[in-house]
Parts: sequence; structure tokens; C-alpha cells
Amino acid sequence: RDDLVTGVQTCALPISLERIVVAHDTVEFDQHGRHEPSDAGPLRSSQARGYLVHHGVVLDPCNDARIGVLYQCAWTRPYPQGKPRPAGKIRVRRAWDNEDDKWSWGVEQAHQALAAQGFEGHVTHVADHEGSSYATLVKNKRRNRDYIARTKVDRAIVGGDSLLFAALLQVKAVADWTMAV
Repeated sequence: RDDLVTGVQTCALPISLERIVVAHDTVEFDQHGRHEPSDAGPLRSSQARGYLVHHGVVLDPCNDARIGVLYQCAWTRPYPQGKPRPAGKIRVRRAWDNEDDKWSWGVEQAHQALAAQGFEGHVTHVADHEGSSYATLVKNKRRNRDYIARTKVDRAIVGGDSLLFAALLQVKAVADWTMAV
């Protein structure tokens, strides 16, 4: 899209890897103040304005190596309807109809970039709590993506009478590793 700044395939991936982890996240760049650009959008508070960047970073789980940034997308949020835009601010479009879509979009961007490099190994996608919405989990399950999201919400288990955290306490771990990030 012409209103987004995107970059894909910004790292060279060692084809010999059998398994990689793609860590997805969104960061804010607060630009408010004296030299605030006219296209800076609102961030978490009414005082903060700037840009957001959603990106995927490739990690080697065997040795904790950070290989590089696989994709990124920068955008600004529009000002909420009913709230006046500060003087001099230009109108911007939202990058996604629902900002939650950036997580499943990022997973697909990662797979496209990896396929373009000839990667045939296993990809595990990880996200923080923001990437744990029901819609994101369903989209990745339907696409058969190995997607793990940290959550702080105790969800109901389909077909069961317990909640997620209680059910997980009864399951024996099949693997674990520690990775410094």
C-alpha cells in the first residue's frame, strides 16, 4: 500500500538451519515535541504522537543467535473520530482495518520472505500478549502456522470444563529452552 513504509527480506538467512523462531512485535517511536512531523499519529496517550513499527526478527533457537529483521511495517494511527486533530496534522489512514490483523499479516510476511530465500525448515512464530487475541490464534491455526503467544488471560478450553492455566498445570512439558533476548 502506498501509505505504508514496508520492508521485507532484510536479512540473509542461513539455508542450512532446520528450525528458526520468528519473534513478532510492535514498537512505538514517540516524536512529539518541538520537531514533531506533521504525519505523526496518536500513540498510547493524548500527549504522545509518532509512529509504530511492526516487525519480525529471526532467531536461531539452537544457539540464541539473532539473525536479523525479516520484515517490518511502519504506520501511524488516525486520530479517533470525534476528537479534533491538532492544528497542522494531516489525515492518515489506518494500516489495517483492525490493528489486531498486524499479527497474522506479519506471520504471512515472514513465510513469504522465507520462501523467497528458499528456506524449507520449521518456523515457530512467537508474540507477546498483544498477539494473543482469539482472532489471531484462529487465523494462524487455520493456516497451520506454529504460533505461540504469551498471554495473561485465562481462556476457556473448547470441549472442556476448565480454564487454560489449570489445564496447562496438568500437562507434562515435552520440551523447554531458555533464550536470552
